[in-house]
Amino acid sequence: MGDAYKGCPSIYDFIDVNWKPEEKNALLEYLSQSASLACTSKIMFPCLIADDDDSDSLCERTDGIWLWLDDLPHYIIHHDLRLPDSFVKHILERGSLSKIHEITTHSFQSEKLERPPTDLFNHENLQPQLKPGIDSLRHEAEEAFRDMNYAKSYLIYKQIGNQMTPAERRRYSYCEKHSGLI
Repeated sequence: MGDAYKGCPSIYDFIDVNWKPEEKNALLEYLSQSASLACTSKIMFPCLIADDDDSDSLCERTDGIWLWLDDLPHYIIHHDLRLPDSFVKHILERGSLSKIHEITTHSFQSEKLERPPTDLFNHENLQPQLKPGIDSLRHEAEEAFRDMNYAKSYLIYKQIGNQMTPAERRRYSYCEKHSGLI
């Protein structure tokens, strides 16, 4: 993770298989139903513990005081993540979700935004020797992916085969799952 994270706790510091709060369902509902601030594709944000989270998006949620990612319930349910006692106390003191919605009375208007770049890293130096014409296939696959035409992108990536970069392999897997072809 780098030097900037040396002082930060690990997610493993919060794993507690013995934590079984009576209010677990209420906590999970609160975490899942609070207001979303921002969302993105989860393709670049897999589960930190295991490859077992198949959700498509990742959102920041808030109750006006605390801020968390919406995959937090996944970690509680599947990986025995324990919430900090101060957060549990806060949630239980807030009570029902209607109180949250009183605080977040305005609705968030969403509009379709252009997709961000799907790969922030330049993998050109890692690519094997390319077959002639593969650059045009790559370009076509990337355009189809950006247009959310996952079936077309999947078929093109399949033609590229073992010449795919790591980022292209991730997009290929995503397209395979979302193309409707398989």
